[in-house]
Amino acid sequence: MLLTGKLSTGILGTGVLLLIGPATYWVLKALPQVFWKTYVADWESRTNIAAYTSSAGSFCAATARMYEWLSGSDTKLHIQIPLFTAVMAGLVFAVLCIWLVKKRPSEGAEHAMAFPQTEGVIKACILYVLGLGGGLFFMMLGAFRNGEESNAWFWFGIIFSLILGSIIIEIIYHFDRRMLLGHKVWTGISIAAVLTTAVVFVLNLPGYDSWVPDEKDVTNATMWSGNTYFAYPDGSKTLAEYMEKHLDEMKGEGLTELAAEGVKYTDTDETGTFVTMLFKMKNGSVKKRQYVLSERAIAEEEEKLYREETYKEAIYPLLLDTAGYEVKSIESMGQEESLTYLTQEQKEKLIEIYIEELRKLDYSQIHTPDSGIICFSKEGSSYEYEYYNLNENFPETMEYLEKNGIQLMKTMDEANIISMEFYEDTGDFEKEAQQSIIITDPEIISEARKNLVCINRYEGLNEQWNLEESLSVWVTYRTPNNDVVDIICYYEKGKVPETVKSILSK
Repeated sequence: MLLTGKLSTGILGTGVLLLIGPATYWVLKALPQVFWKTYVADWESRTNIAAYTSSAGSFCAATARMYEWLSGSDTKLHIQIPLFTAVMAGLVFAVLCIWLVKKRPSEGAEHAMAFPQTEGVIKACILYVLGLGGGLFFMMLGAFRNGEESNAWFWFGIIFSLILGSIIIEIIYHFDRRMLLGHKVWTGISIAAVLTTAVVFVLNLPGYDSWVPDEKDVTNATMWSGNTYFAYPDGSKTLAEYMEKHLDEMKGEGLTELAAEGVKYTDTDETGTFVTMLFKMKNGSVKKRQYVLSERAIAEEEEKLYREETYKEAIYPLLLDTAGYEVKSIESMGQEESLTYLTQEQKEKLIEIYIEELRKLDYSQIHTPDSGIICFSKEGSSYEYEYYNLNENFPETMEYLEKNGIQLMKTMDEANIISMEFYEDTGDFEKEAQQSIIITDPEIISEARKNLVCINRYEGLNEQWNLEESLSVWVTYRTPNNDVVDIICYYEKGKVPETVKSILSK
């Protein structure tokens, strides 16, 4: 408040001083997220750095921890660092204010800023955040309008925000149009800092996105696609958290080559999927990157990683410890059966058999197109249910289910099909891109069902199975229990029956 000559400006200035630190932190944290495609933002970090860039944020962080501690949670009371930060900030500003008051005791009264020496510095700090933040804001607006992010909107936002921000700040300072171009040196410094920062991120000057680890410099590596929530025995709440904790136990053979492929990848002929990779370097540092890769490349690498017991256990935490698990239901070929009527002993036996088979199977045996689902619940899990694969490669599990009165369809070959409805995506939206054709003739169905597979699960990884994604088939069939079930199916690529081709060509 001593830096200003008016109460209103003092209140505004206090708000700026309290917010400028966190605002700068979040803007600089957002820039690599926007412009570096391989950057992974650690949004789940428990260390809230932004809180320590402002005495207000520090106070909020301290009181939040105090509340958790007083409410009886397991969070320990750690207020030393926030308290030290607040006290030191107070002392620094107190000394500065006293020095300024002694130097210019009363001349600044009724002026927006009591000390002209501070005007340029504060303006430069504000313009830095306004310029970069404005660029990101207009880039977001452009994305909403055009459906994709554009660097042109980013540069426009920077220029617009710098000009408007500079004018408003000078108006607050002087209310004199002759001073709209005041503080040229500090304004120039701020503009140069904004443009330099923007160029560094937009042009990737540090080479962050082109970095690929050298195989000889990596001691451990792992990857995952999608961060699922499980209740791991070691206390981890997510797959990512468990992978990071157990990185030293994983080898990650071939991941450096896959990272090089991810740097060069362009989403053209194949559908891309995000994967996160961790590399433990020989110097002890851990590098975290994300890449967009073809689903086929991901599947091929996962097949290698599944040979590592630690990786397989991370994907299927049921293999680590069965405590607290209960089997709830199963689903195969669109047919769902509840297992709530099984006794506790039967459920435990089913889990035991399933785990034994799951541990022995490799990736290709677990992930087959006709895979069904076996659903578990885990006490204390962040997710209500956990879903694992179930197919004909689990014969003992299937046999145990059948002994307990559960008859499931395993493949489309076994289905008693009533009708088949075809949807062909031709890409010609002006002529109704999708038109359905329904067949019910048993003889035609007998020919049309050949090479047809159900993608009951993992629909997003169609590429690894080479399916004709432009032609989907809605199959209605009758189960052994006389229930009618509907399910989506696809043909294997290049194996659409001639009967179906002739039907679609009419």
